[in-house]
Amino acid sequence: MAKEAKKKTTKTAAKKETKKVVKKTEKPTAKNSVKTTSKKTVNTPAKKETKPTAKKTNSKQKDNKNKEQEIKKIIRKLRTNTFLNVIIFILITSFFVVGILVGSEYGRRQMNENEVKDSIEEIEKELENKKGYENTKPIEATYKGYKVVGIIEIPKINIKYPIIDESREETMKYSITRFKGKGANEIGNLTLAGHNNKDGTMFGDIKYLNEGDILYITDLTGRKLEYEIFKKYTIDPNDISCVESVEEGTREVTLITCTNGHVNRLIFKARELRK
Repeated sequence: MAKEAKKKTTKTAAKKETKKVVKKTEKPTAKNSVKTTSKKTVNTPAKKETKPTAKKTNSKQKDNKNKEQEIKKIIRKLRTNTFLNVIIFILITSFFVVGILVGSEYGRRQMNENEVKDSIEEIEKELENKKGYENTKPIEATYKGYKVVGIIEIPKINIKYPIIDESREETMKYSITRFKGKGANEIGNLTLAGHNNKDGTMFGDIKYLNEGDILYITDLTGRKLEYEIFKKYTIDPNDISCVESVEEGTREVTLITCTNGHVNRLIFKARELRK
């Protein structure tokens, strides 16, 4: 019995010693684990240091992209502004050129108007000197080198022009022209053409005439006849029926000019007033 008790106490003591050994061994393990965790906590800041560097590079890249986009926007604006400036320059130049052309054309017409007055004064003076003589032969008159067949006068629109014998673009720049028909104040229909100038020169104000208005034709023998407008209408440019006489055996005058932007022709038919 005593032996068994000793054995039990021995076993108990051995167990206690093993427990102590286990505990001792467990404590260093815990310490080691603490050490390792501390090592890990020490190492993590080094890993974290690499992350801000990547962020900085990304932010730099973004900044560079933003700068590139801003530069591109500036270039686009410059291109747009350059294009607009070119257009504005072209428009201003065009207006300037058109203004010069219009001004020069207006100046040319006004100069021509003065020359027309001088020419009419010379013709009328020569006709006045011819009065009292039995010679009924017509005088010879020219304007700008072209033969003149008479003078047209319309008091309502205050125009008076020599009638040039031939009608073409060049002669129509200078005066009213004979488009069709015989000489001034002869039996038949005398058709006269003139430009519809916006400044009122030539037939520019002819649109204000109406039926009953009066015009005068003076031939180069000095005879001045009065005509009354009896018809006003528009025709197609290809329609030339207006050159025919309305009534045979009478003296008629037809005035013709462009209207509606050269789309149509404005016609006035006048007949001699017999007293």
